[in-house]
Amino acid sequence: MDDIRSERTSWAPRSDATTNLFLAGVIWVAVGCGLAMAGTRWLFEDFGLGLGFALGVVLGSLLGALKFRFVLTKTAHRVRDRINARGDGKCVGGMFSWGTWGFIGGMMLLGNILRRLSLPLYLLGAVYLAVGVALAAGSSIYFGAWRDRRGS
Repeated sequence: MDDIRSERTSWAPRSDATTNLFLAGVIWVAVGCGLAMAGTRWLFEDFGLGLGFALGVVLGSLLGALKFRFVLTKTAHRVRDRINARGDGKCVGGMFSWGTWGFIGGMMLLGNILRRLSLPLYLLGAVYLAVGVALAAGSSIYFGAWRDRRGS
């Protein structure tokens, strides 16, 4: 069985934990910025540069900061600890557990459903902005651990 398993996984792209931490940070910040930009664009499309736009950006950003602090911080620390515990030479895709990959897929599905529900753009924009801000802020946990592992 071990021979079969090693043959099956020998092609997997491998990297060290430092690289996995950096990649996790890049993924979170890239997705976060993309969601935040989409949300901001939708707020602008609905309100222009008026008071509604400003309130939407402030509210979405505040909700994102709260989501980061009370929801995603625990997740980011768990993923960071998983990466560190796995060590070097492991598959890059294994930086996230199967459950986390399932959660990512579920969030993508939920985003797709929300876009198809014909919700007002300001509501969709505020939600996307909030999630984007939370993810971008969460990347700081990975980049901090990456910096620490590099000894900088």
